[in-house]
Amino acid sequence: MRVLIITLLLLAGLFHGLSFGAGYKITKVIEVGPAASVPYVGGPMKWSPDGTKLAYFAHNYLMISDTLGNSREVWKIDIGITPRRSEWVSNDKVAINLPKRRASDSALYKTITVVDVNTGQETTVAEWQTVSNAAGNTYFEGPFLSLEGNAYYLFKTMTGRSKEIPSGRGTAAETIDEPHWFSPDKAPAMENNHFIRWYLKEGLYEIALTGNDSTRIAPTPFRHIGPFAAVSPDRSYVMNGGTIIRTADSTCIVLDTIPVERPEGVVGCGFGYVSFNPNPKSPEVLFELTCDGNYPSGAEFVVDRIGTFDYMTYEFTILDTLIGIESCSASVYAPDGKKIAFLANYKAYIVYREEK
Repeated sequence: MRVLIITLLLLAGLFHGLSFGAGYKITKVIEVGPAASVPYVGGPMKWSPDGTKLAYFAHNYLMISDTLGNSREVWKIDIGITPRRSEWVSNDKVAINLPKRRASDSALYKTITVVDVNTGQETTVAEWQTVSNAAGNTYFEGPFLSLEGNAYYLFKTMTGRSKEIPSGRGTAAETIDEPHWFSPDKAPAMENNHFIRWYLKEGLYEIALTGNDSTRIAPTPFRHIGPFAAVSPDRSYVMNGGTIIRTADSTCIVLDTIPVERPEGVVGCGFGYVSFNPNPKSPEVLFELTCDGNYPSGAEFVVDRIGTFDYMTYEFTILDTLIGIESCSASVYAPDGKKIAFLANYKAYIVYREEK
């Protein structure tokens, strides 16, 4: 599908001319095979830290592919069970947040399970079998990656107290977050690992996993901005939805206002799965552009596109157009920043790129 770019709304007085051509060319598109759009939090596909393997899910299996699309079944998941999150713990192990069935009565309980992709061996590192929110009760969230790329999960303990929500919208039950490494014997220092969080009244902060140190790296540009953000490798830019913010001077580039060619019935488009190129020398963001429609009364019609935007040269590229595949979604950079994996029509693909 062809995208027509008419204008780009730039705030804080910044303006650059637009470029319509990509600064790279596609050299190869590999069809990996059937794939499911789960986990539903954090994205369905993950590259290993060394960029040699791609993890995804299909036919109730954890699948592993090499960079040439040679895939294999690694670990089977019970039918009807949907993973919630997944991350690589190392180049050989994947952590998965998913329910399991209790052997005694088949009741479901939540777990974080680590799977060795070479042997298929599984290890449950955290589980939660109660839904009580009483004070002192614990549950967990994760797995997550620190900004430095190390995998961890959080035990969350209910305190029985309440706290004010930073956005000023009332109070919420208070919890204490306790981060845990998956491999304690090889764990880096928690004070040297960080995560990001929006506080809608104060801005975006980089916070140490220990919780005792934080740095404000960007202001809050809009009151209703969402809770998730991506940060460039050098922390000089952040992106939330369709807004890119230069942290040095709070200049904003708003991509949400780009007019696009839309099929009849589409009522609005938004940016998701945003990420910065892992190569610190490449000023590029990757995104999914999703357009909703109303056929005839609800949002039944959805158009997904994936693309890149170079925030130095202002080159805006829709990859679907270059590769000749429609309905692309859930794109993710490989660690080298050159390859991109994505989903289209319930299949996984890998795109190879090189600079022109």
